[in-house]
Amino acid sequence: MPSTNALRAFETIMKRKSVKDAADEISLTPQAVRYQIKMLEELIGYELFIRNGNRLDPTLKAMELLGYITQSLDVLEEGLNALDKDSNKLYLHVSPYYANNILIPQLHEFTEQHPNIDLRISIGAENNDFDTKDIDIAIQWGYGQWSGFQAEPLMNDLKIIAATPDLLKKQPIESIKDLMAHRLISPWVRNTLWQDIFDMLDTQQEMMKEEFLYLHDNEAIYKATLSGMGVGLVSRPEAIEAVTAGDLVAPLGIDLLSQLPDHKIPKFYLIRQNNKEESPLVKHFTQWAKESSRSQK
Repeated sequence: MPSTNALRAFETIMKRKSVKDAADEISLTPQAVRYQIKMLEELIGYELFIRNGNRLDPTLKAMELLGYITQSLDVLEEGLNALDKDSNKLYLHVSPYYANNILIPQLHEFTEQHPNIDLRISIGAENNDFDTKDIDIAIQWGYGQWSGFQAEPLMNDLKIIAATPDLLKKQPIESIKDLMAHRLISPWVRNTLWQDIFDMLDTQQEMMKEEFLYLHDNEAIYKATLSGMGVGLVSRPEAIEAVTAGDLVAPLGIDLLSQLPDHKIPKFYLIRQNNKEESPLVKHFTQWAKESSRSQK
């Protein structure tokens, strides 16, 4: 059987189409990569690449072999990960609002129970790379739209329609139709909140006088609303605090969006990959996150 170094060199060249790029990815010199390919060819008795100057063009045998090698390496990696199921590593990818306001303030409770944990947390409003094998758990904002994954709701993210007193002096909001005169601030992540609000109140969304403003996370929406840039959908805790302080006004009331149907209310979801063996640490974090989120409701 060929060495895993030779198999990895072959797979990486096929993917990168370049000896130099393949060498960089697997931390070898180009000479070492060429040597691994030569040894592989000698072992199997077939030419895998045609040398064309500095370029290696794959033969038909190479194209045929690629799928088998990729599958074999994946199975090997899965087996090694299974042996590491008692690992102390935990990699989370968390929505900014949940990370800053829910997770991190309480995280000491979990880490005290796992003093040797190797914990890594990336923070982002979107998770385009959730299929990476490195991420154990993601906590994201949305409507449960992650097909192919286990997505469990942790808590609602109720919003409040808010604006500054100065903005409302210029353009009062006494009914839902008065929103048409304002720039409406909305989360950038895919959502239907404004449309759902208009539908709930049986109001046709007419031509807006201002363009929508889409921002990436709640903190940006909150600051833009405080600065008077428009009427924002601000998460409930921050909105109530600002309304109490007189910095913002909730012209249509603080409980309006709680009247939306449950499936129209965005939530923070705990997302895990299907068919992936989970370590006891991952299972414990899942249970802890659910309990911690319930305490915030």
